[in-house]
Amino acid sequence: MQTNGVCRWRCWGWFLMGALPFCALGCAEGEPCSVKGQVTHLGKPIEEGNIRFLTAGETPGPGGSAKIANGSFEIPRSTGICAGSYTVAITATREPTEQEAAAMKRGEDDEPEEGEEGEAAAPVGPRRVQYLPEKYSMGQELKADLAPGENTKDFNLD
Repeated sequence: MQTNGVCRWRCWGWFLMGALPFCALGCAEGEPCSVKGQVTHLGKPIEEGNIRFLTAGETPGPGGSAKIANGSFEIPRSTGICAGSYTVAITATREPTEQEAAAMKRGEDDEPEEGEEGEAAAPVGPRRVQYLPEKYSMGQELKADLAPGENTKDFNLD
């Protein structure tokens, strides 16, 4: 009986050694990298948002994204981002102004949605407004070239 147990573990070991490289295929043909940096808008750090690195040209891999908090972001090497050329899209959100909140309120139904068994649905949470111009949020203007290893890319948006 021990032979079967040993064989079973040995078989799993060979399987894992053979399959493991395929599990980390984010950077199948490229060289892995990481990127971190600062994002400002009109000279002030973006308090809350997202940054996406979208592959461009012949760059392999899926690209990468990260949350922006207090003006900083980081995409670690473990995400599978590869060295290469990228189009960058950045979004930033904030609390709505009184005018924006009023406009959002006009667009809502006055009747609350019902949950299960006639109960009112839980509130969705505070609404946020994306305030960056489309040239940044839709990836129309920003580009970045990432080298193998660690990269630092800062984005100062007007």
